[in-house]
Amino acid sequence: MSQQNKMLSTAISLSARKFEGVMDRGGQPYILHKIRVMNAMPEDDFELRQIAVMHDVVEDTDVTFNDLIKMGFSARVVDALVLLTHMPQDSYELYVHEIKKNPDARQVKKADIEDNSKVSRLKGVSEKDIKRMVKYNRAYLYLMDKMSEYEYLNNVEK
Repeated sequence: MSQQNKMLSTAISLSARKFEGVMDRGGQPYILHKIRVMNAMPEDDFELRQIAVMHDVVEDTDVTFNDLIKMGFSARVVDALVLLTHMPQDSYELYVHEIKKNPDARQVKKADIEDNSKVSRLKGVSEKDIKRMVKYNRAYLYLMDKMSEYEYLNNVEK
């Protein structure tokens, strides 16, 4: 087994342990979302798949970036995870703006938004869900270069 293949196994295991028992808004195990995002990445890019399956492990658990470095994850993986970790002091728009600068973080975030935008994952659709979908749609358009930086950061509607 290659080192990167081994690290992918470690990433999947870590994410599964840290999100054990956590359910998504639709009542399904949250790890399934992370696996879907990982499976949206190219099969031969083990580091990108590591990033995808751990895309919110630092944000939502007690795992730190230092822990990931000690575990042997590469700078490429950790650097992308730093960008994918939404810090409370940053607006969502600034967070997405920074993600866009890194191709790996950008690709993972697009897959994350695509999966999170599936209404079929929800038990029902509330006003709050609709607002979240609008926020995700704007971020997705920006990440896909279908909305300018000015329009995105200044919340301009076309």
